[in-house]
Amino acid sequence: AAPAPYSLYDYGGRPAGRSLIRINSHNSAPQPHERKGDNTPHKKRGDHLYRKKASARHARRPRAGTTKSLLLFTILLRACRGLSTVLRRPLAVHALTSTAFDGALKTKDMTATVTAADLAAAEVELTSDEQDLVQVLVAAAAAQQTTVRICGGWVRDKALGRVTKDVDVALDNCSGATFAERVVEALAKGLEGGDGRGAALAASSTVGLIAANPEQSKHLETATMRICGVEVDFVNLRSESYADAGDSRIPTMAFGTPQEDAARRDFTLNALFFNVHTRRIEDFTGRGWEDLRAGLLRTPLEPRVTLLDDPLRALRGVRFASRYGFALDPGFAEACLLPEVRAALLAKVSRERVGKEVWGALATSPAGAARAVDELRRLQLASATFRGVGAAELAGAARAPDGGAVPLDTVYAADADDTGGPWLLSARCCAALAAGEAQTAAGPLPTRDATLAALACALLPLAEPGCEALDRKRRPTPLPQAVCKEGLKLPGRTATDARRVLDAAPQLAKLATRLAAGETGADLRRAAGLVLFDVQELWRCALRVARARSVAFEAANFADASAVSPADAAVANAERDFGALETALAGPTLDLDRIWATLQPHYDGNALAEALDVPKGPLIGGLMAAQREWQLAQPAGDKDACLAYLRSRVEDLRQTHGQGRRGGKSKKARR
Repeated sequence: AAPAPYSLYDYGGRPAGRSLIRINSHNSAPQPHERKGDNTPHKKRGDHLYRKKASARHARRPRAGTTKSLLLFTILLRACRGLSTVLRRPLAVHALTSTAFDGALKTKDMTATVTAADLAAAEVELTSDEQDLVQVLVAAAAAQQTTVRICGGWVRDKALGRVTKDVDVALDNCSGATFAERVVEALAKGLEGGDGRGAALAASSTVGLIAANPEQSKHLETATMRICGVEVDFVNLRSESYADAGDSRIPTMAFGTPQEDAARRDFTLNALFFNVHTRRIEDFTGRGWEDLRAGLLRTPLEPRVTLLDDPLRALRGVRFASRYGFALDPGFAEACLLPEVRAALLAKVSRERVGKEVWGALATSPAGAARAVDELRRLQLASATFRGVGAAELAGAARAPDGGAVPLDTVYAADADDTGGPWLLSARCCAALAAGEAQTAAGPLPTRDATLAALACALLPLAEPGCEALDRKRRPTPLPQAVCKEGLKLPGRTATDARRVLDAAPQLAKLATRLAAGETGADLRRAAGLVLFDVQELWRCALRVARARSVAFEAANFADASAVSPADAAVANAERDFGALETALAGPTLDLDRIWATLQPHYDGNALAEALDVPKGPLIGGLMAAQREWQLAQPAGDKDACLAYLRSRVEDLRQTHGQGRRGGKSKKARR
């Protein structure tokens, strides 16, 4: 069958080839210790013109206006230096100071016009930064007599008219570490006679080594270096052989030919090379270019061999399919269904690598994330991907599409069927999220929030009450948080945010129902304010997840038991109700946007203890919580009315939180 049509859109749905902002300054890249918006001064070249280091004894206050004048002079001086560098262009390496490749010139989509027969003669359009990089690589290759080829994603994206800043370089007769040193030398020599930056650039372009780890399907030692803000990886062309036919896991690596190296890559469209000497694209598999034009993800070798070589390629295929809209080759899909591939994914691939691929697949777009989760379900990879700990350490049950419960031991069994049950519900939640985003009038979420919403939707069936995992200290942890933290090795903040969003989603769904029924009083404002205090700046993200949840958790919203896409009418109704809630929360009806930051309590703990004559302790915490609830319900209330309310609650709260006096209940008893 012909592959499905695909569209050339990058993350966020922006058209391919859209220009990037070019920052042509070697000081433009943020330092590792800097934060966005951090105005802490850092020592930079030229600072001596306006900030002189002096002892306290001899320091004196500058005259009025002196500092501003010197600062303006420094800015003009740096601009002149940059202009002189551009005019001299000894090796045209100045453009490599950008933190991203120059996107000011839009490159053409070669796949639209160039056929496989014309590929050998087709000229590749390079941006100015890419031309400079090629010149550096050619200069470094001259001393080593090395044939240098750029490979992988850069060639694929270049053919599609995209601009990318990650470059992988393949070498035919030397290691990556050796060639990286030649690059440092070429940088220094290329800038001799210029503005004196050659030695500085060479010194700052440090080389790092990523060791091979065959047990984790990392077969090659890679040299990586940052050339003036551009990340470049160097590795030699490879060939593989197996000393023992019975051991298919750990190959013996050796220098190889371009044909051998291309055959060992994940997909034919990623096995294309760009020869920096001829400046032409090379297709050594004979199928890569046509597969790229057709949007087909096909392996160079037999799919089973390719997947067992590195099982992460199954997830990479899902990510490419969701990002580019590519079709999966039927043979590749059949190989993913093999139990040995799922077992190899669990045994050989680190969870950090799994998490990186999953986050990348979910970060494409809401529609791309929906396809990624659905592909994981259909390829029987969902349970191997979204898992936290072993089945023996799980408790509770996940939600099924019909509202029933599926024990977690069944969900994560070795022979589990991922096409139905909770994973079908995950796919429905993500599909409902994408459908709602296509209809909403509120505008798209920020990139991270949109990715977090997709992740939360994928984990909604695992967020049922009592669905828990035991952490390393044998303490119960909500399973979605365990999946994020242990199964995907996502940052701690991401795991915490996912839990906040999932906790808030069902509460927001109840609020939407109450608002739709006509309720707008103090009780609704109090309940909504408490939810926003918990979820804070992620409340819009949680609202989108709640909207998707309300659609996906109703089986009647789908055509049949196996359907993934919800009915349009159900999506429209949910968008109406949750859109009204979003408007009410941010508008004058409830006026709660950023309430967690703006609401100031009438009394602090010390003032309450004195005014109500109660001792400090748990009772004060209960009174502070009661004060917040009262202020949310009575936004115009004054301090005296608030104090009178709290005085009426003292005895009830004393029963809830203990006596709060010395000699009263212990902490253990209060718990």
